[in-house]
Amino acid sequence: MSCCACNCHGPQAIVEKTEGKRTVKIFVDEEPLNPRTDWEPLGTILYTSSRYTLGDKRVSSEEIEEIIADVNNVYLPVYAYIHGGIALSTGGFNDPWDSGQCGIIYISKEKIAKEYGDATPATVEKVLGYLKGEVETFSKYLKGEVYGYVIEEEGEEPESCWGFFEDPSKLAKDALAGNV
Repeated sequence: MSCCACNCHGPQAIVEKTEGKRTVKIFVDEEPLNPRTDWEPLGTILYTSSRYTLGDKRVSSEEIEEIIADVNNVYLPVYAYIHGGIALSTGGFNDPWDSGQCGIIYISKEKIAKEYGDATPATVEKVLGYLKGEVETFSKYLKGEVYGYVIEEEGEEPESCWGFFEDPSKLAKDALAGNV
């Protein structure tokens, strides 16, 4: 995000906070890592859209039905809201015109047992929370809600770090406190 159309001043901080001689500036990360391809996600997001990339693999609705019917899989529905941008959720959106279920995120119970030592109901419940978090993180990536910070201190070389999927104001506070 630039401060003007010509970009002659470089990117503009979206949050700036100063404590003593230290100032933190939060910027939109213009080249964030894709959490679905650059990380090692636990679940797999399957989607049916032919117009948008909404996950890991485009499949038919019949393939999704097969995965859902297999009792050895654990899944959550994935919904998309598409109107000037894309947002994903496992809980749906209250908009019948621009949103609807676009797929699922799933994992096999075998993979759960391999990763966590068992696939008990308590472990499965924990994994469902992780899958929900994966969809939330990917949604933030799609919406451009990934940030970085630069800390400037008088007489010091600037310190910076990028790739944060969290609230920019919280990131500023945490960066100044050294909690990132």
